[in-house]
Amino acid sequence: MSTNGHYPQLDPLDWDTIQPHVDTLLAAELDRASAVAWLQRWSNLNAVMQEAGARIYRAVTENTADEAAEQRFNRFVEVIMPQMRVAEQALKQKLLAAADLPSADDTTLLMRRFRTEADIFRAENVAIESKLDLLGNQYNKIAGAMTIEWQGETITVPKANSLLEEPDRTTRKAVWRRMMDCFLAERGSLNDLYLEMLPLRRQLAVNAGYDSYRDIRWLQLARFDYTPEDCFTFHDAIETEVVPLASQIYRDLQSRLGIDAMRPWDVDADPYGQPLHPFSDVAELETGAQRIFDEVDPELGGYFRTMSTGYLDLASRA
Repeated sequence: MSTNGHYPQLDPLDWDTIQPHVDTLLAAELDRASAVAWLQRWSNLNAVMQEAGARIYRAVTENTADEAAEQRFNRFVEVIMPQMRVAEQALKQKLLAAADLPSADDTTLLMRRFRTEADIFRAENVAIESKLDLLGNQYNKIAGAMTIEWQGETITVPKANSLLEEPDRTTRKAVWRRMMDCFLAERGSLNDLYLEMLPLRRQLAVNAGYDSYRDIRWLQLARFDYTPEDCFTFHDAIETEVVPLASQIYRDLQSRLGIDAMRPWDVDADPYGQPLHPFSDVAELETGAQRIFDEVDPELGGYFRTMSTGYLDLASRA
């Protein structure tokens, strides 16, 4: 499964094979008649780069001990993406500067997003963003390597989570504590990462003329329909309306479980002592999901069938 049919000679880890396609877009005429085709060519190039990034990211997160995958990731982040960010800024500026482009409802949000991204772009932030990407991968590497020993088997933390549904409270407590021990063991490393990220995020905002990282991040995520103040209002509404209901739900669960007090290892327990086990292994999960997707829509089923040919990572979670 690949979108690289448009650019078969492009190597996502070699900028010399990417630059000519960017140059072609920058040199192309852009007016009302050519705008749609020009945007499609840019979209095709962007799709290839995004897919390449996704594959590289998947490899480095799927096996955090894979040194070759980490080297590819580091090259993509440190060498390719900085140049791609600069190139995309130039493409956005070309598009925004073009006169007499077609206007349609389905492009309004796109143009608003491009305009916002172009406005907040700063060349001095390119290296900072790459550094933040690398630090984010270090977090994934630490978290992805976390495992616990359970009944003579080494299991991942996501897989251990499923044991928190078990009827036996002693089991739930033991599993939960072992999971938390994983994070406690890495507390220093994770704190160091966050402390390294914090000034970088602040500098990112200052360089772009903003008082806080939240302000620039809000725009990076294109949150045009609501404000930070709306989030505080929503928070207050949850506290007033949802928390009392959630508290009652936990009291009901506590009563059904027959325990004196709710603890963190109790919140996912099945109140009837019969946690659902719809599949016994990954193969059965994939077969069942395939059957469901096929029934919902044949095209959706086709997508999942393609994903099943080596693009899924379910074993650590099942």
